[in-house]
Amino acid sequence: MRGESSAQSGAIVFETGVEFAVWSHHASQIELCLFEDDGNREFARLPMARDSNHTHRLFVDGLKQGARYGYRADGIYAPDNGLWFDPSKLLIDPYAKEIDRPFRYDPRLGIYAALSDFVAKTGASKGQLRIVLDPTERHSALTVNEYETLLMKYDLAEVLRNPVRFVAQQYRNAMKNPRAVPAKTLGYAKYDFVRVMNTGLDTLRLRGSIIEKLLARTLAVPAARFFRMRRSVSLLVSECDNGQLGIVEGPYQSPILVQWQSAPRKARILDVTLTELR
Repeated sequence: MRGESSAQSGAIVFETGVEFAVWSHHASQIELCLFEDDGNREFARLPMARDSNHTHRLFVDGLKQGARYGYRADGIYAPDNGLWFDPSKLLIDPYAKEIDRPFRYDPRLGIYAALSDFVAKTGASKGQLRIVLDPTERHSALTVNEYETLLMKYDLAEVLRNPVRFVAQQYRNAMKNPRAVPAKTLGYAKYDFVRVMNTGLDTLRLRGSIIEKLLARTLAVPAARFFRMRRSVSLLVSECDNGQLGIVEGPYQSPILVQWQSAPRKARILDVTLTELR
């Protein structure tokens, strides 16, 4: 199924259908998975073609904007070498502009079980759980993914409905706490810098090239400073919706570890502190 083509990555909508493109140097095969409108039943699994730049592409005739889809990637499973390919796992498009449901946490993919046991043993009724990367850790950072696609879904819609009112409201919010503006601006700049660099590599078809490797090495030292302010996250400990004591999260939040080089010990050291609030 091939009709039109684009140099972009992600899902590109044409009049005759949708082209899907995702980059992976190590995947031996990537399949596009299509779902019914409610997103609950997968009805098609289509192999994608790999080009010379390791971009996997597929054009689906007749598909419309808003279609539910995901990817499955096959390849070598070697976690010690940073390779986690498992076609049984459905993957989100890294270039997606909108996700139709919140993330659902799986304890097998993190340390929440250990953190929950730690909180339960303390007997604290309310407090703050602070997770900090050990001072010896390098080339890594901790942050919280705040489900940025919601900004596209809600903030953008509000802007388009009444741009003048939106600007006025944001101005009033900024003036309430002007000291927070520089920090927020720096945070946006950090995110946008990485996004612009990745977009440039995709546009110039430089993924996996010697130029990308040179950029990675050149930015290794600045990156350590770039992420230095995000070496810790704080989580609320309180009574959850089920009435039990636990770690409270927003429905669109998920703590994540960022690293631009693999850990030499194949593990990261975290310092965890619980401060009880009375």
